[in-house]
Amino acid sequence: MSKFLEEIRSSLAGKKKTSVVVQEDLQKWGLRGIQLRGYQLDGVQWLIQNLQNQQGCILGDEMGLGKTCQVRVIHTFIRELGLTLNITYKEIKK
Repeated sequence: MSKFLEEIRSSLAGKKKTSVVVQEDLQKWGLRGIQLRGYQLDGVQWLIQNLQNQQGCILGDEMGLGKTCQVRVIHTFIRELGLTLNITYKEIKK
């Protein structure tokens, strides 16, 4: 298991798996410019459940439904756990 997943497991140990993310949580985490709709909060909750269960997932839907905001929230959630997530982008050459 990767070091990142081990850190998630230890950070989530003893925390309730049924916690629900609400708009007030976003404000508390410093995301004051983001107002998520109910279905977007459901998506964030689903992402958090997959993270807690250490299951991979793909967030996909129609364009313009807020995937970027949901991913920003999950990154902030990970930061609130005291973890860091480094993302590296590689250019694919044809």
